Amino acid sequence: MYDTGGSFLRDPIDEVVKSFWWIIFEYHHFFSRFNEALLTCSFRYNRLREKISLFNHQVFRSPPIMALAMNPTSISLASRVGIT
Repeated sequence: MYDTGGSFLRDPIDEVVKSFWWIIFEYHHFFSRFNEALLTCSFRYNRLREKISLFNHQVFRSPPIMALAMNPTSISLASRVGIT
């Protein structure tokens, strides 16, 4: 038999299938990286929020600040100084 060089001709359906799977792979790769970035940002945001909450709890629940909150005179003095 005579070889017509069919090895150089590409099957159009095979090319479409390869292209389809390549597109699926690329989208999966992109969205998995995007999802990973979102999770990282969310994790960092939550850690920052926890640190701020802990800081607020430690600072504003400390006895001197609570004493200022109980005494109206010290609140007005503190507001002049810029504490509240």
